[in-house]
Amino acid sequence: MRGVRYKKEEVLVREALRTLNERFGPVETMRFLKVVKGETKGDIVKWHREWQNKLNKEKFFWDIFEVMGDDM
Repeated sequence: MRGVRYKKEEVLVREALRTLNERFGPVETMRFLKVVKGETKGDIVKWHREWQNKLNKEKFFWDIFEVMGDDM
């Protein structure tokens, strides 16, 4: 019987983010991650506006496309 091989965490996270983004898009992916972290208390619209105001859009897009790799 062969042992189970697990993916490296960085590979697992990259693939999971890619899958979530492909299936749900970036906004719903962020909402899902907030739910998982237990950060959904309060008004989600207010939170989203605050997040957008603090967002470094250039860095955000570089990070997203870096995760997506050559699959784009």
